[in-house]
Amino acid sequence: MNRRSDDQQNNLAFEKFTTRPMMGRKELLKITLRKAAHGWKLIVDLRLIGNLHF
Repeated sequence: MNRRSDDQQNNLAFEKFTTRPMMGRKELLKITLRKAAHGWKLIVDLRLIGNLHF
């Protein structure tokens, strides 16, 4: 049972957490990997790292 205080029920800052469905671990992992790949692409495109030799 989800009990929240009256302040939380009337506060719009908490509303997004109550209306959005919970995501599974697999979906969260996919989002995290997508963000990491995008960040890495920006780093490479903006040449923020010197020559990388793996």
